[in-house]
Amino acid sequence: MEERNGLYDDLIAQTLKRVNVNLPQLNESLVKMGVQVEYLANHVKSQNGRIGKNEDAIKESKLFIDELTKMHYVCTAKSDVANLREITKGNVESLKDMMIDLKTVLVKHIEETKASISKLNDNTFTAQHDQRFESRSKSMQLGSFVITLISIAGIAGFVLTILNITKFF
Repeated sequence: MEERNGLYDDLIAQTLKRVNVNLPQLNESLVKMGVQVEYLANHVKSQNGRIGKNEDAIKESKLFIDELTKMHYVCTAKSDVANLREITKGNVESLKDMMIDLKTVLVKHIEETKASISKLNDNTFTAQHDQRFESRSKSMQLGSFVITLISIAGIAGFVLTILNITKFF
């Protein structure tokens, strides 16, 4: 496993040199995305007493989590790597376009999350609820936050995988 990690590290380092990617800027961008996700997670936590009462909002949150999970699996599936190799083979411009598309998808999901939170605020009401349901609500929020972070990391891995694939062609 260490040899495999070393190989991946070498491939990543070589690919980053080849495409002239500025790793500190990439890290800074990921940190900024993490701050935005953390802000949204904190906002959801602040609405803790009102979130669990609206079944439609819960269903929408579950659908959003399912979409993020699907996106994560798509980014890591081996069968998609072959298709991506054909798309990005030796074409740095198309790789840049894909990165812009990924940014657009992330912005769209962030906007959808904001809209979902806004809808939760508009459609929910404050009421007493038992400790067990409150605990599940907090767990669901934490799970959503973790899946969002995993998705962001998956997308970064996806981009690095594409860069690795293009190196061989």
